[in-house]
Amino acid sequence: MKILLPVVCIVIIPLILSCTMGPDIKDGMTYSMNIGNKGPSLTIAVDRGTAWMHPVKFGFMKVKITPQIALWIQDTAGALVENIFVTRCFAKQEWRMAKFPPDSCGRDMCMPYWLGRLRAVNQKAPTKNAPLPDAVTGATPTGSFAVTTRLWTALRTFDVCLELNKSYDFNEQYTEKTKPNPYNGQPAVVYKTRVNLDDTAVSSFDFIYAGHSGSVGSDSALYENKEGITTALDIIKQAKVLRAK
Repeated sequence: MKILLPVVCIVIIPLILSCTMGPDIKDGMTYSMNIGNKGPSLTIAVDRGTAWMHPVKFGFMKVKITPQIALWIQDTAGALVENIFVTRCFAKQEWRMAKFPPDSCGRDMCMPYWLGRLRAVNQKAPTKNAPLPDAVTGATPTGSFAVTTRLWTALRTFDVCLELNKSYDFNEQYTEKTKPNPYNGQPAVVYKTRVNLDDTAVSSFDFIYAGHSGSVGSDSALYENKEGITTALDIIKQAKVLRAK
């Protein structure tokens, strides 16, 4: 044992010092959602930006941070109609490095605007005991991705909305000392596009920046500016809705 112990330490210490958790960037993930619906089919294609993923150091360990994502449809008056896709960590409350009471929604500051749309139509935020259904949830994408969904709504004109948020994406305005969520970094960013299924001359609909949400889950307002938002604007490069062929 006196001979082996130093050898074991020499091997283990470099592993600890270089330990990084999380996947590398990999593009091309595809999701098929709401396959039981009978309505028109749409594909949402999202191209990652330069700030899609970044490492955060916790002691000797680095964790790769990727965004939490919500995709949904709302009518032209702003009322939520149906969910398309929500990352599993949030939708199922399956947080790896944090635990919350099973009947509460942990880390609700990830998607305040979407949560506000849920509350406005009397739907509850997901919890461990009452998660979102598998039909609208999937693993966090590791890079550029696409979501194909079947609609149940009869609406022909509607908005498709995209909300993204990355923890620990600090900047000069949103620092590690920012309260009340010192690890949240910049607030979620929101993109929208209006889809008109009857406009057959248009094959795709581009998302545009609509604003950012509040810094806490209870602040569901949409702030239609870019004040204080820096790298969060580079989480995605572009996104568009593609009409089914």
